Amino acid sequence: MNHMQMQDLIDYTDPDEGMENPAPDSLMKVLQAIATLLGGEEECWMELQAMVTRMGEGSLKRRAMSCEVETIPPETITEVCGLFREVDELTVQEECSIALPMYRWCQAIVEERFIMNEEQHLVNQEKLANNPPPPPPQVAVSSPRTRKHRVHPV
Repeated sequence: MNHMQMQDLIDYTDPDEGMENPAPDSLMKVLQAIATLLGGEEECWMELQAMVTRMGEGSLKRRAMSCEVETIPPETITEVCGLFREVDELTVQEECSIALPMYRWCQAIVEERFIMNEEQHLVNQEKLANNPPPPPPQVAVSSPRTRKHRVHPV
């Protein structure tokens, strides 16, 4: 995000305050999704705005670059999918084009996590196929009539 885009984002006002130039709903959802994926607690407009404009170690760019997809819990992915139920790429493009790269980043993280889950599922299935469970133990039982030993599963 360049300086001009950052300034455009800062110029939006809190949508709950009823002032001019409120932040579009799609922008709010995208920023909430980013905060969720990065393990943040930001929810209100002021916190989300601060998250985007923060500089240095805690900057959004650095946090996003150090994001380790494999450590994102499935519940977090579910939460992000819930945020995006009413938002799609076209809506984001129409309402707030500066949020489009951020939306695409979130979608890429979600898709990558889904792929990782599927791959792990396939690996687990392959392990089960290659290492079937051992057969159940068997016990020798003698019949009083024949005195022959028969083997029965436990």
